[in-house]
Amino acid sequence: MSKDYQMKAAINQKMIEMGERERLKELLRAKLVESGWKDQLKAHCKDVIREKGLEHVTVEDLVTEVTPKGRALVPDSVKKELLQRIRAFLAQHAALGFWLTPIHSPGFSKSTFSGLKCAAAEERSR
Repeated sequence: MSKDYQMKAAINQKMIEMGERERLKELLRAKLVESGWKDQLKAHCKDVIREKGLEHVTVEDLVTEVTPKGRALVPDSVKKELLQRIRAFLAQHAALGFWLTPIHSPGFSKSTFSGLKCAAAEERSR
């Protein structure tokens, strides 16, 4: 298992434990509805079903067809806001030293977290 994968897993676990992942998901849902993304994607689904015919479309087909457009339609402002929130979370918790306890497992060294420390310093300087 790579160090990047281990770090991502540890960060994801900490975000789940602290409720941040759920808060980000709720923010994303609200922003996508607010931006009209949900309506655009719903219309695209209807178009795909009309083009192929209801009898000839499976859920898997629809997901395969709609996913790239769905990702492309997410407004940049929403992506930026989520990224800022994630960076702030990482910086805050790296500054408080929360990453050291749960992440000290085989394969991790203090140098693995230098990026988090830099992010924490950067966030504090703003």
